[in-house]
Amino acid sequence: MGRKTTTKAFRERAVSMVLAGQTPENVADELGVESHKVRRWFNNAINKSASVNPGIFGVSMSSTPITKPLGGDKNDIDREKRKLEQENKHLRELVHLSTQWISAYIAMQTEHRTGN
Repeated sequence: MGRKTTTKAFRERAVSMVLAGQTPENVADELGVESHKVRRWFNNAINKSASVNPGIFGVSMSSTPITKPLGGDKNDIDREKRKLEQENKHLRELVHLSTQWISAYIAMQTEHRTGN
C-alpha cells in the first residue's frame, strides 16, 4: 500500500483544531489520521511561526556583533545602547503576548476538559 499524503490545507485545519482546544488524539480520530502526525504538524507549525519572522517588530535578531572594545567612541556606545534598549522592549512585548496566548490556551483546555 502506498504512502498517504495530506495537503497543506488539511494539516493547517488539524493545527487549527488543536489551537482551538481539541486534543491531538481527538483531532486525529475526527480526521482519520494518526495522532503522532497531528502532534508533529502542530509542533512544526509552532516552531515555524516562532522562527519565520524574527524581525516582525522591525529589529533584526541577527544583528552585527559589537567589534569595538568598550570605551570606544561615545556615539557608537550610545547608538548600541539605544538599539539594545529597543530590542529589549520588543522582547518584553513578545513575552507578554506569549503569556497571554498560553493563558488563553490553558483556559480553553480547562473549559474543554470540564465540559463548560
